[in-house]
Amino acid sequence: MEGSWNYQPCRNGHPFPMRKADTCLDFLCKYCGKTLNVFTYHRCYAVNVYCYKCRHHGHFARMCSFHVKSCENPKPKKKSKSKSKIQRDSDRMRTFIEKKQMSQFPFQGLEDKEISSFTCSVQDESVKQHINKLKESNRNFIKEISILKCENSKLDTVVKDNVILRNNLDKVNLERLEHGRIIQKIEHELAEHASRTENFERK
Repeated sequence: MEGSWNYQPCRNGHPFPMRKADTCLDFLCKYCGKTLNVFTYHRCYAVNVYCYKCRHHGHFARMCSFHVKSCENPKPKKKSKSKSKIQRDSDRMRTFIEKKQMSQFPFQGLEDKEISSFTCSVQDESVKQHINKLKESNRNFIKEISILKCENSKLDTVVKDNVILRNNLDKVNLERLEHGRIIQKIEHELAEHASRTENFERK
């Protein structure tokens, strides 16, 4: 037997071992649960008993520590959600976020008809503004087209003038060549006339 012993003198002066009060549970048999007597032989009542908890012989079921040990350090069970529950939770969270975002809009308290009329009016105004912008851009395009047409007509006149000047230049070049030929012919005649006069003077 294990435990802390306390030897105290008795009334007649002879010491005898005693157990402390806080360790009185150590006197219980761990097989049958009966209180043990230290100075007398004790035969356990659970020697040939069959335990229906752990399926072993030698102890009562109330003293079996099979399930107690298993419960001392219980393993935490991992909770796993099914796909349907996960989808349901995600849908709920999405609807909650959408409602929270919608509550921040200024038209939260309006009805569907009021919202539709408001959106239609806003769309009409935006369409009108877009049409006005298109008209203004169309006017600008028309002005630019008229300016380009004027410049094109000016360029046409310049091209025509260039063609006329080119033709006149060709005519002038032809006349210059003709005059050069005439000059060469006259020079040749003058040279012949000068040679004749020299020959006539020598005679």
